Amino acid sequence: MKEKDRRKLIEEFKNLSLSLEFSDAAKKILEDEHSFWKDSAYEELVREKMYILLTGAWEFARVFDEMIANMLANKIKNCGVKRDPLILTDDYWWKNRGRYKKVPLITIGSQISNCVSAYIRERDGLTNEMTFGITKIGKRPVAYIWGPDVIGTYAAAKEFMSSDSYFDFLKHLNK
Repeated sequence: MKEKDRRKLIEEFKNLSLSLEFSDAAKKILEDEHSFWKDSAYEELVREKMYILLTGAWEFARVFDEMIANMLANKIKNCGVKRDPLILTDDYWWKNRGRYKKVPLITIGSQISNCVSAYIRERDGLTNEMTFGITKIGKRPVAYIWGPDVIGTYAAAKEFMSSDSYFDFLKHLNK
C-alpha cells in the first residue's frame, strides 16, 4: 500500500463514527431476560436469527477490530439482512464453537490477533498479508478479513464490502 493511500485510510479510520443500537434479538432478550437465560432460548435465537463477527481477544484487537466489526454489521443491516450481529472474541468462540455449529461467521483480524483467522490461513494455505474471502468451517459459511496491521485490515474490510465475496456471504445470511 502506498504511503499516501495509507495516510488517507488512517485519517478516515480515525474519524470513523458509527451509530450503535440494540438488535432485534437484544430487544427480545430484554423483554424477559431471566426466563430467556434459564430456558436456554438464547441458543436457538443465536442459531436461527444471528450471525457472528469474531475479533481477537487481544486488547487492541478489541479496540480496532471491533470497530471494523461494527462497521460491517451496520453495512450488512443496511442491506436488509434479517439476522442480527453478535460480536464475540475468537477465544470465546473457539472454546464454545460446538454451540455455534450452524451460525454464519465473519472473522476479522490477522492470524497474529485472531486464532480463527490463523486456523483458516493455515488450513487453506493462504499467504496474502491482506486478504478477504469466504470459506467453510464444517457446514458453516465463514467470511475472513485481515491485513498485516489495523489499517490493512480496515482496507481489506472496505474492499470486502464491495466484492462478490461480500454479496455471496449476504446470500448465506438470508437463508
